[in-house]
Parts: sequence; structure tokens; C-alpha cells
Amino acid sequence: MIQLEKIIVTSNFFDTKGPRELSSEIIQKLTVNEKFVLVGIGSIIPLVLSAVNLSRNIANVNIHTVTLDYISIPFFGKQEVIFIELGHKEKEPSQNVVEFESLDETIKNYRTIWVPRKQDIARITDEILFKLSKNDKVRIMASGFAIFLTIKSVLQVVKTDISKEVLGVSDVIIDSLGRKNDPLKMVPSINIYISKGEIKRPKFIEKVLKEIKQEILKE
Repeated sequence: MIQLEKIIVTSNFFDTKGPRELSSEIIQKLTVNEKFVLVGIGSIIPLVLSAVNLSRNIANVNIHTVTLDYISIPFFGKQEVIFIELGHKEKEPSQNVVEFESLDETIKNYRTIWVPRKQDIARITDEILFKLSKNDKVRIMASGFAIFLTIKSVLQVVKTDISKEVLGVSDVIIDSLGRKNDPLKMVPSINIYISKGEIKRPKFIEKVLKEIKQEILKE
């Protein structure tokens, strides 16, 4: 079986490097591969997104799919993980995103949760559950280091038994925003769309999860 090309990024990477170095690795990977999977584990996910945005700004790098999940690693326990499938071809927004974004602004705002940097995770989870009790689909938005807190809350909602209904992440959009005090300095942002009903994740995810565990254990 051919091993899927990937870059796995843990906190160790950013001990000596930054988003610019990871951006260079992403670009180099796509000079020899049509597509590959970038995997970010744990609290460094916002830095991974910064690197993706840097790559997209200067090279023909496009996001194909984004998947959020948990990974259970011996000695480390359960950790949040993001899988970003990157390639050369540009992908059109999904029908789910198009439909949500075409809603009346008042309705769209009511179904949107904006997560500030210092928000409490319990409050975010409660608000997501409350919004979903009244709507079939909601959008959660965050930027900078609030992204990791947002992902933690989203996974609590969709990956544990806390919800009365089956929920899934239908889409994840990675973008960037200018800082309030310095609009020219961009920070990563994320829009996560949660829908009622089961959402099937890409088939390659299970394979990548197994490969990650094997590679981390070798370190």
C-alpha cells in the first residue's frame, strides 16, 4: 500500500522554527507532489494555519479539504488534530457554505458565534449547543490563538456524547484577518460550519491517523 504523503507538525517543530519555515516545507512538498496532507496536532494549530496562509499568498497552494478530529497517542493522551489536504487545483466552495453565506444577514448573524480570544471553553460549548437546538446549521468564527479554543469546543460538541442529536462538521474555511490595532498585519482565521446529521470524513483520515501514531512512537 502506497503511503500518503504528509507533513506532521507537533509543538516540537516550533521550538526552533516558525510559520515561514513550515510554509517553505509546504511549497517544497508541492513541487514534487500533486497533493499531500498537512497535519497539525495540539495547541500549535493556529501557527500551522499561519503557514498555510503564507504558502497560499506566494505560491499555487490551495486547500482541498479540512478535517477536525481527535488523535489518541500513547503517553500523550487525546489531542486535537487538524488535517489539511493541500494541492495545486483550486476548489470551489461547497454547496453548504454557499447556502449559508447567501442567507439574509440578520439570520446569518443569529446563527453565527464569534469566539473572542479569552472566552471560556464551557461558554463556547454551551453557546454552540444552544444555537444548534434552534437551528439546523451554525457557523463558529475565530482568529489568532482563539482558533485552538474554538476547535476544542467544536470537537466537544461533535465528538462526544454531550449533544442530544448527531452533529458533524460540514465545512472548515481557513482565511486571514487584519489585526484591529494593525490592519496590515494578518492573523489566521477559521470558519467552522456544524450541521445536524452525520458528516462522513474523507476516507484517507483513518489511514493517516494510524501512520501518525506509528511515526510519533518512533521518535
